[in-house]
Amino acid sequence: MGVTKAAVYHQFSSKTEIVIAVAEPVIDQLRSIAETASALTGNAARVACIEGLVDLALEHKGIAALVRQDPAVEHILSAYEPYRAQLARIDSILLGNKPTPQRRIALAFAGAGIMAVGSLAGLGGETPEFRSALIDAMYRALDTGD
Repeated sequence: MGVTKAAVYHQFSSKTEIVIAVAEPVIDQLRSIAETASALTGNAARVACIEGLVDLALEHKGIAALVRQDPAVEHILSAYEPYRAQLARIDSILLGNKPTPQRRIALAFAGAGIMAVGSLAGLGGETPEFRSALIDAMYRALDTGD
């Protein structure tokens, strides 16, 4: 990037602050997804969450890859309340009030899978067909039959 480590730490006092600053656009988009879905009911709310999460993964591929591949980044974000709060809102919309272990596991697989696939280069992530395939995969993953 053409800047020294000292220049970065002049702007940020810790790695935590750097991670949060990089993740803030994702957190804002999670907040938007949650707010949009919260204004809807039933399946429309679920659709808004699923499509929003797929779009987030496709728009923020680099950050998705960073969260998925760096345990330190994941640890920082999992301790950051604004991030956790938005995930909890989305989880409650997708899982309902009393989710079964199967639904929790399905959401974990679906979320990790969307982030992983969305961050992979060369899979056609810029095409509408790819987006539709990701949305369909997430629906299928969340359809646990319980």
